[in-house]
Amino acid sequence: YRDLHKFYLAFKAKHFLVIGARTRVGKTTFAVNLARDFLKEQIPVAFFSFEMTKVEIVSKLMACYFNVPHTRCASGEFNQSEKEKVYGGFSEFSELPFFVYDKEMLTVPQIKVELKQQASSQDLEWGAVFVDYIQLMGRSIEHSTQEVGLISRQLKALARDLNCPVFGLSQLNRASTQRANKKPSLEDLRQSGEIEQDADGIFLLHRDDAAFPDRPPDNMADLIIAKNRHGMSGAIKLNFNGMNSNFTGAYSFYENEY
Repeated sequence: YRDLHKFYLAFKAKHFLVIGARTRVGKTTFAVNLARDFLKEQIPVAFFSFEMTKVEIVSKLMACYFNVPHTRCASGEFNQSEKEKVYGGFSEFSELPFFVYDKEMLTVPQIKVELKQQASSQDLEWGAVFVDYIQLMGRSIEHSTQEVGLISRQLKALARDLNCPVFGLSQLNRASTQRANKKPSLEDLRQSGEIEQDADGIFLLHRDDAAFPDRPPDNMADLIIAKNRHGMSGAIKLNFNGMNSNFTGAYSFYENEY
C-alpha cells in the first residue's frame, strides 16, 4: 500500500489505529495483509484473534504471502505451480516473526503481560500489534459503550508503552446499510464516541460486492481514511482477491472524498 504510506507515516510510530468494517467485508484479511508487509521487513508482529483460530489466521497470512488460495493453505493440497511457490519459500515463511494468540477472554492488561513476556523470552521489540476485534475483548459477547471506551484508552496506552502501532479492528453498526451508496462513516463505529476520540487514525473498509451482492462483482475495495490526526483524510481504491486473501494495487488517493 505505497500510496497509504505516502501520507500516513504512523505505521512506524506509537499510535492507536482502528480498522472498521461491516461483517464479511474483509477487515481481518486487510489486517493480515498489513501484518505481512511488516513481516516482509522482518518486523515482529503480534496478532490477537478473538474470532478466528491461529490456524485460520496463519492460513490467511500464507495465502496473501504466496498469493495462493487460502483454502489450499488450510488443506495443504496445492497444484504444481502453487507447490513451487509455497515449498520454494516456506523456509523463509516459517522464520517470520509472527506471533498469533487465539486465547479467548483476554483483556488489555493480559495482552500487555503476554507481549512483555514474549519480547523478553525472544529478545525482540514489537513492530506492530493487531487486536481482532475490540468489541470482543475480554468476553464472549460485545461490550457496552463505557467498557469499549476503557478498552480504547488502554489500547492507546499500550501503543505508547510498546513504542509501536497498535491496530484495533472494530465492527460497524448497520447505519451504513441504510444509505444509498452503503459506504461507512465514523458514526458507524459501534460504541464510536470513545474510539473516535482516542484513535490517531481510523480506516474504514468498504466493498460494493459485499454491500450489493446482487450486482456483478467488481473485486474492488475502498479504503476510507476517515480520521488521520497526523495527515490527510480521503480514500484509496484497492483490488480485492478474496480467494487469495489479498488486497493489492493501490490506486490514486482521493483527498477528502468521504
